[in-house]
Amino acid sequence: MEQRNVAYCVLGGTYGILGLILSSFLYARDDSTLLYYWCWLLLCPVMLWLWVVRAWSAFEMFRNIKR
Repeated sequence: MEQRNVAYCVLGGTYGILGLILSSFLYARDDSTLLYYWCWLLLCPVMLWLWVVRAWSAFEMFRNIKR
């Protein structure tokens, strides 16, 4: 696949995930117990995602230095 097509797929997936998160928040915002677990479920993948993006960007940076 071309990088542009991959970027569109990633962007569409990201918007889909954000839509799901927003709809689940609107469902859970009135129940404090449900909102507590909702926050924990959302924070764990975000921290993992940030770690992966940081590792990937460092890999790309060092890969381009060696060329």
